Formats: sequence, structure tokens, C-alpha cells
Amino acid sequence: MDIEGPHGPPHESSSFWYDTEQKALLFEVIFRDKGFTPEADHSHGQAERARRGNHWHDHLNPHGVKLADSSMTDPQGNDATRNIELIIRLWNQVINGEQIGRPERGQRFLPVPNTLALFLNGRRDQMHESDSITQALILLQTHAANPAERSIQDQS
Repeated sequence: MDIEGPHGPPHESSSFWYDTEQKALLFEVIFRDKGFTPEADHSHGQAERARRGNHWHDHLNPHGVKLADSSMTDPQGNDATRNIELIIRLWNQVINGEQIGRPERGQRFLPVPNTLALFLNGRRDQMHESDSITQALILLQTHAANPAERSIQDQS
């Protein structure tokens, strides 16, 4: 499965998923086969306009961005992957009260809260750095302490 570039910016999407195999943040995506097969979602925003236009790509492949830069050395890529997965699990545990199992137990696609998804997209080339963890934890603390922000996000 390939990851196609998104049609629009991430802030236009309402749901995000982290693909533990592809190391990618998926959006503009829907799931088939009981949540096991992601496909492109062209139902709103710029994605719908592109579907009607002449924008060529495989429209079955999910849309998103790779979070691990292919130019990184292996240690940096491994650090980035560990940091991303740790932060996603921590956010889901704190914000949603869900403890997500390890990917080897069958969960390939991890849900990503919207605020965290925008942070990961913005820092995707720096997630191997230790200050990315610190910034994500500060963002989590701010998000968890601000019920108004969570209620606004829940409305989208």
C-alpha cells in the first residue's frame, strides 16, 4: 500500500490515524473491512474538488504524510518512530482514557487526536529530537488542562 499526498491541508480533516507499518499520518481516509483497509476519502473540501477534477493518483490508496524522513539515518528514524508512537499512546490514554496495545498485537492504525496530529505534521522531520517529546508533553498538558479546547475539538 502506498501513501498518496493529501489534497488539502491537515487542518481541513476531522480524523487522523497513525499507520505503524508505513510510519505515516493518515487523513482524508476511510476504513473498509472492519477497520483493516484504509482508502482515500474524497467526500469533502479540496479532496472532493480534486476527485471531480483531473488530479491523477491511485484514488484507493490512503492519503497522508510520512512522519519518518527517508533521508534520516536508521537511529534517527528509529528514535522518531518510538517518540511518535509513545506520544500517540500517551495522548490517547490521558485525553480519551484508552490504553492502546502494541502494534504487534494486531493494531496497525492508531487514532491520533486532532491537536496532536497537527503538531506531528508540523514537526515530522524533527520527531527524533528529544525536544519534540518535551513540546508534545507541554501541548498535552495544556490540552488536558483546558476543557474548552477539548469541547471545541469534539464539535468538529
